[in-house]
Amino acid sequence: MKCNQCNTENKNGAIKCEECGKSLYNKIFISHHKEDKNKAIALRELLIKVTRVENHFCSSIPGLIKYGDKWYKTIIEELAKSNYVICLLTGKSYKQPWILYEAGIARGKDESKKIVSLLFDIKGDKLINSPFNIDQYCIDDEDDMNLFALM
Repeated sequence: MKCNQCNTENKNGAIKCEECGKSLYNKIFISHHKEDKNKAIALRELLIKVTRVENHFCSSIPGLIKYGDKWYKTIIEELAKSNYVICLLTGKSYKQPWILYEAGIARGKDESKKIVSLLFDIKGDKLINSPFNIDQYCIDDEDDMNLFALM
């Protein structure tokens, strides 16, 4: 597997690059509203099973932001380390400022970072006048989910 960072070809089955130490698998940051905590945790568990990588970040997982840590700094650091940001949007959360803020930080740090809107109980047409509509990655049905899985 080829490293995205240093272009070193690594042995099959390698998890980290032998040259630079970067993870060869994509890390995903799950942005969500606190009311959607259970959905976000379930999504992270599914991603771990599918990708076989356990470092996907979800702030609702106990211990990922340690007591006494500056939570804001942890969020910024984890966004910077992630290749993908999944914005978990529901009928209640799609207008919440923090999800939009996290997506904006991610895009500002790295324009090539993939930002994906994953919709539950709402359709993509709700995002027409929203910054979430900038990217062509909007998952609101099973066909879209299958396309995302192929990325």
